[in-house]
Amino acid sequence: MQEGVGYDAVMLEERLVTAEELLAMGEGRRELIAGRVVEMSAAGCRHGVVAVNIATAVRVFTGKSGRGLVTGAETGFRLARDPDFVRAPDAAFVDAGRIEGLDTRGFLPFAPDLAVEVISPGDSFTEVETKARMWLDHGSRLVWVADPEQRLLYVYHPDGSRAVLAEGDVLDGGDVLPGLALPVADCF
Repeated sequence: MQEGVGYDAVMLEERLVTAEELLAMGEGRRELIAGRVVEMSAAGCRHGVVAVNIATAVRVFTGKSGRGLVTGAETGFRLARDPDFVRAPDAAFVDAGRIEGLDTRGFLPFAPDLAVEVISPGDSFTEVETKARMWLDHGSRLVWVADPEQRLLYVYHPDGSRAVLAEGDVLDGGDVLPGLALPVADCF
C-alpha cells in the first residue's frame, strides 16, 4: 500500500455516491453511473457551438409559448436511485407541467422530455446512440443527436424508430414541441 493511502481511502473509492453527494461536490463536469462518479472532459468549440445553437432555437421557440424549461450541458437529471444515476445531456427541454412546484436548485428527478446530444470527436457513434437509447429508456419522449462532422441530425423516438436528417431538411419538435420547425443547417 502506498504511504499516505490507507485502507479507508481505498474503501472511499469503492463506496457508491448518491445524487445529493454528487451535487455537493460543486464545480466540475461529472455524471453518476450506478453510484460511481465519472469525470467528464470539457467539450471542444464546435461541440459547444452546436449545443448552444440547438438550445437557443428551442429556448426562443418555448419562450414565446411558456411551454417549459430549456437547460444546458451541465444540468443533471437523476434517472435512478440506489444506485443513483445522474446524467447530463448537452441540452434539454422539460415541459412546464413537469417542473411546477419542484425545487429546481438540484437535479431534476426524471429524464427530460427532449434530450440533445452532440457527438464529440472522441465519441464513437455507438456510444452516443447508446446514450440516446438510455434517455428514451428512462422516459425521454424525444432525443436529438447532432453529428457536427457529418452535419447530420438523428431523431430517436420511444417506439425505437430513428430518422436521419441532413442540412436541407427541417427538424420538427414532434409531440414534444409541436410547431417547432428548425432548419438542420441552423444547428451547425
